[in-house]
Amino acid sequence: MGVSRVYLVDASGSMGGTSGLAELEVPKIELVKGELKQLLGDGLHFEMDDRVALVAFKNRKGKPLVKTILPFQYARALDENYAHLIGDISTINAEGGTPISAGLKEALSLTASEHGEREILLITDADYSLGEDPRLHIYDALMQHATINVIYLGTSEKLEMLEEIARKTGGSLRLATRPVDLHKHLFYPPDPPPLDPATEELVALASSKMNEYDSVTVASAKGEGTAVGGPQAVPGLEKELGEVKARLLKRYEDLGRELAALTLNRQEPLIALTGIRQMLERKRISKKEYLKRASEIEEFLGGLVSNEKSKKHALRVLDSLIAELDSRLFRAGK
Repeated sequence: MGVSRVYLVDASGSMGGTSGLAELEVPKIELVKGELKQLLGDGLHFEMDDRVALVAFKNRKGKPLVKTILPFQYARALDENYAHLIGDISTINAEGGTPISAGLKEALSLTASEHGEREILLITDADYSLGEDPRLHIYDALMQHATINVIYLGTSEKLEMLEEIARKTGGSLRLATRPVDLHKHLFYPPDPPPLDPATEELVALASSKMNEYDSVTVASAKGEGTAVGGPQAVPGLEKELGEVKARLLKRYEDLGRELAALTLNRQEPLIALTGIRQMLERKRISKKEYLKRASEIEEFLGGLVSNEKSKKHALRVLDSLIAELDSRLFRAGK
């Protein structure tokens, strides 16, 4: 199952300028629009089941103005109505203030009906928000298991709010200080989380053994080994590959159990967080008090989300290595 991603674009007045980005010759909003046109026009950049949506937000006459430019569609099918989409993106203009909370609310309303992995990618040059505190939507993201990633255009010493929103939902905050940075962040995902030591050791071992096996079989095929044909020349290595595969399968099973345990570990803190949320909705506590009480639980849940992502990444790495080992063992007739 693919990723359902909302591109959430700040269209406030400051996006009509060039401040914060070196080497920028057009307004920031024009840079973002141009990159999105290029990105959404390249279906091959996305996986087959990836779905995308586009939302722009601003403040006009003291009220949030949020517009869904593109409701969720399969990314690889966008070329069917690409000309219309380009026209819609072109209508986005910069004005007013920055109601990040209103933008997040709309984006989360879209992801709520999606399945599989959900992500909101906020693109902004603001380190503040008009209206209610956008951190109130961390709860909604956690309940949906939706990640909020942020691309900040420029630099600032007041990014705590944006960093907190990203961190507590298992996302990241990345800075774009040049136009090329925005292109990189849009077209290439953040670096995957590091592998745990046990998995990293096995990955290194498997890679080393496969490289050794490939070198010997290539030499054998060229007549430099003890026998022509390759596989018959390295029975010892074939056995070692089989043993490494068994260890990878065992680690794969262990990670699967650990991932299932993390899912169970989410339930109790989510129930506790929901209880605090209900107190807010019944006006038994203020928004300020809610944020204070919810913070520790959100930090814990954000850590679980990051841990889950790390384990899922490790499972994908192991799955790929097991397939590579299988191909070599198959050729060897094992």
